[in-house]
Amino acid sequence: MRLIGALLGLALLALAGASPAGARSLLPGMAYEIDPALPASTEPLGSAPAIQLDSQGGITAMRLAGGGVLRRGYGQSTLVRNGLDGKPIIANPAGASPGGWDSLVFDPVAADPIAARRGQPFTVALVVRRRAYTSCDIMKLHGKNGTHVNFATMPNGAILIGQNDGPGIATEAAPQPLNQWDILYYVYDGRVAWLLRNGRRTAMTPEFAGGGFGQDGTQVLQVLNGCAMDVAWLGIAAQAPSKDQINAESARLRALFPSISPQERAEDGLAATTVPAFVRDTDATFLTTPNHPLREPLPVIANALPGDGLTMAPGSRNAFSLVMGSAQRGANMTTGQSIRDRFFLNFSQGDLNRAIGSPMDTGQANNDTFAAVARHYPVGDPNDLHVMAPDGMHLRAICSQLRTDCRPGRVWGAMVRLPFEWRPGTTLKVRYRSPKGDHSWAPIWMFTGQQISPGPGGDPYQGFRTPNALYRPGSGVNFEIDWNDNFSRFSSGVPTGYQIEFGTPDIYGTKWATKPRGVYWANGDGWRYYGPSYNPEFLRTPFDWSEGFHNLVGNWRGDGSNLIDLFVDGKLVATSYMEYPQDTYVDPVDGQRKTIAMSLVIGNQAIPGFSRGAASARDNDGIPDGWTIVVQEISGWHGNILNPDRRRASPENGAK
Repeated sequence: MRLIGALLGLALLALAGASPAGARSLLPGMAYEIDPALPASTEPLGSAPAIQLDSQGGITAMRLAGGGVLRRGYGQSTLVRNGLDGKPIIANPAGASPGGWDSLVFDPVAADPIAARRGQPFTVALVVRRRAYTSCDIMKLHGKNGTHVNFATMPNGAILIGQNDGPGIATEAAPQPLNQWDILYYVYDGRVAWLLRNGRRTAMTPEFAGGGFGQDGTQVLQVLNGCAMDVAWLGIAAQAPSKDQINAESARLRALFPSISPQERAEDGLAATTVPAFVRDTDATFLTTPNHPLREPLPVIANALPGDGLTMAPGSRNAFSLVMGSAQRGANMTTGQSIRDRFFLNFSQGDLNRAIGSPMDTGQANNDTFAAVARHYPVGDPNDLHVMAPDGMHLRAICSQLRTDCRPGRVWGAMVRLPFEWRPGTTLKVRYRSPKGDHSWAPIWMFTGQQISPGPGGDPYQGFRTPNALYRPGSGVNFEIDWNDNFSRFSSGVPTGYQIEFGTPDIYGTKWATKPRGVYWANGDGWRYYGPSYNPEFLRTPFDWSEGFHNLVGNWRGDGSNLIDLFVDGKLVATSYMEYPQDTYVDPVDGQRKTIAMSLVIGNQAIPGFSRGAASARDNDGIPDGWTIVVQEISGWHGNILNPDRRRASPENGAK
């Protein structure tokens, strides 16, 4: 009911929200307008908007238009009657000296309109003069779940904005001048947050999903907490404005306060930015230790099915199902920490302690083929590559050195490796959206070897074939299965997002009786097969996989036929022949001799060194998250698809 009351306040303000200064804000969705020009006295607050003062001119409480109430917090903000152009301002009693810890505190439920729903846009706007460089909170919004919305000044004078439970943090590159009146806007549009100072954007975050505190989920909402600042007007709105609305609001404020700094019109809009999305060097904060031990087992969903009309053969059973993103029905992974708890974030060879060199933690001996190196960060780091959002798990890649160094070995990419053993007789499902960038490479693939647990001392690369270590086959039996190698084929005239590369490349010196080969490729009804001359062969889809989510299902037949099937949205689009070169080991846990299995890896290997323009590629090809693959589901079954050949996408077979 309190949320309804707060939203009712929004509606009342929209109808009657003019302040006593005659200044109705032109920002949409205005929730709370802190106007020092409200009637002020030492009398207790009544039902009308007003300011209550103590005998020294300190602000005890404020009733705002729309019904919100601010009260004195830790310290005392002072009302100065003739502060700016003959109008009152709210001042820090400490003057130009740091400290004071003044704050004006809302009832926490006042935050519901801007933070209860995940992804809710909001705006904070103010006319402000900074009088000392000190760290403080212009607005402090603290959720009961530990999440903060940040609008803070740093000791060097720069302003930080964003939210601390994802990648959504950005800081100005230059400090705000002292003793100068400015107009500031902090706008979160549901996708990114950005800061305007006097019409110029000075900071913008990466994409993140803000809010989501839930009704009554806020612990603290306060403004001017410890700020050596004077404020002539401050507004908080539950909507993101357009550039025209910002320009109109700035013109209104300039008319009210002619002494403020000259304003540039916000002509650049939201789409462009003049500052990098990150201000922290991406080299500085990645972790050099593996995430171990894994804390959560892979959950089983007994009635889970591949979907799209595919039927599992009798006797099949679900091995695990991971549904990712809070917006997904039945989601069982909704946080960044859950990625660390259930997946390994390193490959099965390499060196996490080396930033540059060979071998790297990418599955190859150098970075000639692709530029990326597998890296991982703490949850919430601005450069986090493993991000959980409402629409799924985002596996990202970025160039190092503030997104400027895209040379081989200087691109940092996300990788997840599942702690599940894949062998013939198992079925895989991955639901995902492919990257958009021409130099993206986000493969879904398997490699021989599986990890029981990290090796001695927590090093996943020590003690191969020893108890509690990584098991990998000997020479001559290493191989991979590419369910979709998923690098762009734009160099072959196929737009990025339309490619599938499936099969087993014969590149490891594996001793085959009969080499792997494709036995069926769909070639009709919207599907087009590009043969071996394209090296390697691949399939063009009838849709752009970077524009939406689709289901990939891998069916590794366990009937001795050595056949592997690939389904997309329920249609069989390819089948390959591949013998399983079996190597065995004795499991020290139960003493049983077992066949070495394969590990599923999903990750980011941008930039393909063989793609056109690779040497000059820029971060994410200039597209927001242009190298990001978004995964909504990973599931596995013991058992196979029933009658797979009956599901062929086209009667024509491109392999013949």
